[in-house]
Amino acid sequence: KALSVEVELNRDAIETDPGIARAVVRKILTPRLDLNRTSRWVLGKYWRKADASQKERFMQEFRTLLVRLYASAVADLAGAEVEYLPVDSEPDARDVTVKTQIPREGAEPIGVYYRMYNGDGGWKVYDVTIDGVSLVTTYRSSFSRLVRTDGIDVLIDKLAEKNRSPGQTS
Repeated sequence: KALSVEVELNRDAIETDPGIARAVVRKILTPRLDLNRTSRWVLGKYWRKADASQKERFMQEFRTLLVRLYASAVADLAGAEVEYLPVDSEPDARDVTVKTQIPREGAEPIGVYYRMYNGDGGWKVYDVTIDGVSLVTTYRSSFSRLVRTDGIDVLIDKLAEKNRSPGQTS
């Protein structure tokens, strides 16, 4: 809910400056993201084969990509009402899915689900599913093809290049 509040407070600025949306996402969402777990899942077996430098470089570029992706969504949906649906889990659950939906006029709402777990640092997001499409699964598929054919360093270089280009988020 903190993201929704921050977006509402900065709605006009977000609509005119994408940098504001990225700053809001960095401030609110990235501290709640388990980048290490997400990176391990996205790279799968290639994570185990990567050296410490490659892992660090990948996480840095992947974080930037995610911030840009989420910031683009925030900018597109600034002013939209987010409905939080009841969490269906046991009180002591360590892994939950927080379900939200964003109503759209004349269409089905957009479902946005956050898969979270409660670890040492509190609740952290490790996957987001938007309209039935998991970001982890999507990136894992596309990244594994590239790593398999060209290697992890090429993947990292391509992410860095994409992160430097204006307006690219996917």
